[in-house]
Amino acid sequence: MYRIQKYWELGVLVVITLATRLYLLRVYDIELSQDGFEAVRTLTIWQTQGVAALPRDLLDRALLHPLYMLVLATWRVLIPASFDFYLAARFLSTLLACVAVVLLFQLTRDAYGKL
Repeated sequence: MYRIQKYWELGVLVVITLATRLYLLRVYDIELSQDGFEAVRTLTIWQTQGVAALPRDLLDRALLHPLYMLVLATWRVLIPASFDFYLAARFLSTLLACVAVVLLFQLTRDAYGKL
């Protein structure tokens, strides 16, 4: 019984978090910071013109956030070229934010127990 309740609570948390974030994604240009937009721009230049064409500031950003750039590059391979990649990157950030909320909820619950 506890296992069903645990999954039910996590399911409700995912639905609420994802629904609100998807609504905000549709209405506003949030879920992607200026660094996120610059990362997409860096990746686009990198893939179309090569590393040598990157301005110094964009190259520095890519080096400061290597994991994000790797995840974004993998996401770029999975998304069709006809799709707006800025929207895809914002959707990816929305999904990662939802995962972060669920993980934080679980870590907090494990650390402090269910009240």
